[in-house]
Amino acid sequence: MTNTTKSLDFVKAVFGNGIVDQSRTNIAVECPDCGKGSGKKKLSINLENWQCHCWVCGLKSKNLTFVLRKYFNKHILEFYTENFSINTTFQEQNLSDDNLFFKNLILPENFVTLVEQKQSRDPDVRACLNYLKSRALSEEVLWRFRLGTCTQGRFRRRVIFPSFDKTGMLNYYVARAIDEDARPKYLNSPNKKTEIIFNEIDIDWSTPVTLVEGPFDLISAGDNALCLLGSEITKNSKMFNRLITHQTPVYLALDADMEAKSFKIAQFLESYCCEVYIVKLGKFSDVGEMSKSQFEKVKFNAKRFNKQAFLSWKIKALRSGSLI
Repeated sequence: MTNTTKSLDFVKAVFGNGIVDQSRTNIAVECPDCGKGSGKKKLSINLENWQCHCWVCGLKSKNLTFVLRKYFNKHILEFYTENFSINTTFQEQNLSDDNLFFKNLILPENFVTLVEQKQSRDPDVRACLNYLKSRALSEEVLWRFRLGTCTQGRFRRRVIFPSFDKTGMLNYYVARAIDEDARPKYLNSPNKKTEIIFNEIDIDWSTPVTLVEGPFDLISAGDNALCLLGSEITKNSKMFNRLITHQTPVYLALDADMEAKSFKIAQFLESYCCEVYIVKLGKFSDVGEMSKSQFEKVKFNAKRFNKQAFLSWKIKALRSGSLI
């Protein structure tokens, strides 16, 4: 039995069945503090270092010792200590940069998960749910991406899209206004975009990733997708570092009006030996407008970027006067 399998068996025996990510590094289970008996998988546990974090109530620990001691019997804690517990002093000295930088980041006050507010009488919460319904987002999607809103304050009438790092710790969030005349349209957490990877908890770097612009594009882009939180990628960004380190193939699917930037990003990544494919969206202006099946079709027809493709685009752009 592998260590991962043994860890999974232990977690399932204690917390019940959970949702395991593609890399088999993290599992989401019921939170013993806020979700016991609900069937909702809110507590993320890293199976390698045992760090855990509930993305709703904020329960977190550097290992499972605290959680097991507080919510379970001593026999379970003893079994964990004997079979899995690592040296906590060493662990505290070797926390990832993500955890050191984002350890104080929390979701806005009065945050609620929208999928649990279907019976809410709050008109602003109802408006957020109707907005997501107008975008044809299912209950599964609301759970999958942990979408929420706030019942009070400056985040009312905004859909909040949280992001979690590879250990399950909150590292960013984006709040989109549901009213078209609202300004600004987006309110983001104060963290630098270059220092985070949006929802890295969901990424398997050993398989091709789809790269889109914003969080809502992720919903249609498939299971292994990243968002730029804009339309650029730089050498000093954590995402660039991960892509180059793992030499992960990239399907680049930026908005239709971003063709020039798409080719520049493709050339940039290709220069570091990344395999890049350009996804053309056809009649759609962005990935967020598409259904998952519609996007899969255009992704299937993506063409690999190469110097000849870049030269052809550059000549075409010069003729049209649109080169930037």
